[in-house]
Amino acid sequence: MVERVEVGSQAPDFEYTRADGTRASLSDVWSDEPAFVVWLRHCG
Repeated sequence: MVERVEVGSQAPDFEYTRADGTRASLSDVWSDEPAFVVWLRHCG
């Protein structure tokens, strides 16, 4: 599934696994301080 995000629109909230194994959501992190999100695409 591909979800498009237009420039200037609000980022979708999502959950991820931290390096220590705990789960967090973007909104949890963003509520404390600004968040910098990078998507890396691995090909190969």
